[in-house]
Amino acid sequence: MLLFHNEGLMDIKQEHNISQVQTLSQAQVMSLNILSMDSLELNEFLYKEYLENPLLENKCENNRDITLDIKNMDIPSKRQHSKDDIKYLETPNTDEINIKHYILYQLNYDDYSKNDLVIMEFLIDCLDNNGYFNYELTEISEISDYNIGDIEKCINVLKNLQPYGIFSKDLKECLLIQLKKNNIFDENISNIVINYLNEVSENNVSKISKELNISRLEVRKYIYSIKCLNPKPLINIKMSEPVYINPDILLTYENNKWNIELNDNWINNYYISDYYLKMIDTSEDENLKMYFKEKLSKCRFILNSLEQRRNTILNITKVIIRRQEKYFRGNGKIVSMTLSEVADEIDMNVSTVSRAIKNKYMSSPIGIINMRDLFSSYVSYGEDIRLTPEDVKQKIKVIIEEENKKKPYSDDEIVNKLNDENINISRRTVSKYRKELNIPTSYNRKE
Repeated sequence: MLLFHNEGLMDIKQEHNISQVQTLSQAQVMSLNILSMDSLELNEFLYKEYLENPLLENKCENNRDITLDIKNMDIPSKRQHSKDDIKYLETPNTDEINIKHYILYQLNYDDYSKNDLVIMEFLIDCLDNNGYFNYELTEISEISDYNIGDIEKCINVLKNLQPYGIFSKDLKECLLIQLKKNNIFDENISNIVINYLNEVSENNVSKISKELNISRLEVRKYIYSIKCLNPKPLINIKMSEPVYINPDILLTYENNKWNIELNDNWINNYYISDYYLKMIDTSEDENLKMYFKEKLSKCRFILNSLEQRRNTILNITKVIIRRQEKYFRGNGKIVSMTLSEVADEIDMNVSTVSRAIKNKYMSSPIGIINMRDLFSSYVSYGEDIRLTPEDVKQKIKVIIEEENKKKPYSDDEIVNKLNDENINISRRTVSKYRKELNIPTSYNRKE
């Protein structure tokens, strides 16, 4: 159940003037957009509103993925190194070779001597896994016999290359470099990075606002900018990370009963600020009161839209489970079901149902499922027969099972095979269905 901190939901009254009609129209659009958002998009939308609307508070902002976890981060420290350390670094693995290429490729080789380039390659090998440079220049010089002046010159060049923040001595320098390179550097944000990183990690807006004498809203934006930085600049280019799906609906079956839960408990972290509510009641500045009342109305409308979104998705899911129960229990195929049929059953518009399932995924006992795939999207098969996506997937699976393993079919060839059976779909759809079947490309299927 969403928490609204005892704040009533906004009553939208229609007035007979243009501005009120426009406002209502904008509100309706916002409500529809909220319904269409998946959980990740909704998270970003609410956080952006939090940054811009002082009436909206977030009691647990550190749960966000972009949180800069300073306390648990491996911050570089001064330590002694031996020649064995450097010798080990001179034989980098494949990932490190790719990193070296990635960094040096940004240089115009004509601007540097051969000696400079050799030193730069050596220095890149000295970076730790996060991209920090933990060595003293004298250590590098003693171990490598390179001139200290040349080493320092090369480090200064490398510090200006992407990913920004590499070759920093510590976290603060890493963040300051990124702020400057991203053109979001000013005295306040510099002060926060240098003196208030613990407060940033704890989202202590009040302390920073009070001590730096800047508004809480400004502090929120500064904290957001800092948390969008990369405290470990090399991590993201070491290898491609797998893409994870964040399901919007969690479906379980226990004690002969289906349990449906929306994966949105984090929404309860957002609430209307008591501080600014009191200001509305006590302030004598009418312009200020008007400003906060407008922001309050928007907050209430958003929270109301979130509750409507939740109820809509839950009602649709209940119908889906009832109609597709055998499929979810693993002993049946997806039965024919249209958006119109579901809309009629819960007395909604088809467009509302379509928006509600857009880009939504369901975690179920048989795996994670795109809700759109549970609805019939027929493909023509001859003159009178229509196939569901599941039917087409099975045909693709059979075609691949019967192929010559030494010369497997490409997606284009699978399209042609289906066309021969009067099944007309695009190569993109074949590729999509093949991936959903966890079948690799023709290149990777070749024996």
